[in-house]
Amino acid sequence: MRDGPLYCLAVADSQPCCGSFGTLTWRVKNSGRGGHSGFPQNCINSIALATAVTNEIQERFCDDYPPTDGEAAYLFRTGCHMKPLQLSYPPSSTNQILPWLEVHGDIRYSPFYQLADVLTQVEQYVADVNDHIEDLPTFGVNSSYVLPPEVNLEAGENRRATVEFEWGGARDTFKLFEGVKVRLDTVGHKAMIQAFRETYGGVRPFSIGSSLPWLKIYQEQGFDVQMFGFGRLPVFHGVDEHALLTDMSKGYETIIRLICLIEKLA
Repeated sequence: MRDGPLYCLAVADSQPCCGSFGTLTWRVKNSGRGGHSGFPQNCINSIALATAVTNEIQERFCDDYPPTDGEAAYLFRTGCHMKPLQLSYPPSSTNQILPWLEVHGDIRYSPFYQLADVLTQVEQYVADVNDHIEDLPTFGVNSSYVLPPEVNLEAGENRRATVEFEWGGARDTFKLFEGVKVRLDTVGHKAMIQAFRETYGGVRPFSIGSSLPWLKIYQEQGFDVQMFGFGRLPVFHGVDEHALLTDMSKGYETIIRLICLIEKLA
């Protein structure tokens, strides 16, 4: 089986897919000091802190993982990106400064970068932020991430802001979701391209920024991993995800033609 192609039918848009991104999830807890909004000089605003911390980490990530020529050649629409997606915080009111704010997000990285490097470097960004928290940009004259000695604290309160980082899964789990770039010079890939060309009257390969589990592992084991599918990309992983019977019917024709081409070329 390793001498032949391994087709994954988990993509969409009825065209060959040449690559996918790896995915990591993360959480950052930004802890300051809460209090009445009328006394900002006695507080560390966790919203301001989270804004500065997220911006610093994102900027460093973008500097270290810029777009590559390989990504363009494989028709990826974006380069690597790291972004916040959700917030969580304690119950409060509009006259209170929040003591902490959690930011939840993800990283999408292309198969032209390595998982181990991403994990190590992001953890280093956070360590650097904690070591130099006072150097982060502030917002207004009463904004600070380190309170002066004259501010009296209760037990357990922070004089210096802290940032706690946590990955959203184990490294072994993230390994399952590494991105993949298919081989473009194999019989399996060429037959796939030709099958779509004959069935649809043309072919438009593309790559996606989402993840397909296990494929990188199969590829490392020697399988010729190739990808396509017949769902609809606009509703991919949406609440109304669906496919059309007409697309499935055309997909059946494509697969029959693909099998014939593989047998002919084998």
